[in-house]
Amino acid sequence: MVYGLFESKFGTGAVILSSDGAVVEVFLPAAGIEKMVNKKYPEAVRKSIKEAAMLESYFAGKDESFRDVNVDFSGLPLFTVKVLNAIRKIPRGETVTYKQAAAMAGNIKAARAAGSALSRNPVPVIIPCHRVLAKNGLGGFSAGIKWKLRLLEIEKRKLTGRVA
Repeated sequence: MVYGLFESKFGTGAVILSSDGAVVEVFLPAAGIEKMVNKKYPEAVRKSIKEAAMLESYFAGKDESFRDVNVDFSGLPLFTVKVLNAIRKIPRGETVTYKQAAAMAGNIKAARAAGSALSRNPVPVIIPCHRVLAKNGLGGFSAGIKWKLRLLEIEKRKLTGRVA
């Protein structure tokens, strides 16, 4: 395994790649990120990787597309994989509801299950689960609502042309 670090105005983040080059996990920027990575993936070697550069570009406000990034979904339930693959298609700056995400994954009646699937997303930003909202509000986010708002604001700024 290898990992790459990326910088943002929120701090340093990390992305983990499997030995075959698939993204396994994204650590959103936080203090002590390398200690977290080394604790969870002690065998990982730090390298310069394109996925880290892409995340750095995204956090700088550039319109970065992650649709073609290879993600390792091993160990995740089939419906979770369907939901995660479906929401990869949501364009930057757009949002859908949990019900719409469930429908995109093939089961319109599974809004709660879609929310549960999104909570298992190991690669936030690359799989844009922050773009899925509750019918009457933000809904949840595995890294916390503060992060969901930050990510939505990064994308809003790009779309409206405002400078960060």
